[in-house]
Amino acid sequence: MTSQTGVRIVRLHDLIVSGDLDDYHLGPPPGARASAVQIDRDVAATSVCVACGQHGQEYRAFHAVRPDLYSYRAFTRCRACGHCEEF
Repeated sequence: MTSQTGVRIVRLHDLIVSGDLDDYHLGPPPGARASAVQIDRDVAATSVCVACGQHGQEYRAFHAVRPDLYSYRAFTRCRACGHCEEF
């Protein structure tokens, strides 16, 4: 699906189904500082969707579940069109 601005809309569901997040669980990493998570929430809340121009995005975080991998991935998710973007 493509937006009116020509941006390919990537939905969170699509990332999950594609296997891109197979080694991840929803939520920030255990032990993450609340202040760090709040910074990411604030970044999302002030972001503009590249697909539709909607101001203020939702914050979605994922952390690795494998003990040999420390990884944290944060996404904005547009409330209007559903487009996700990793930041």
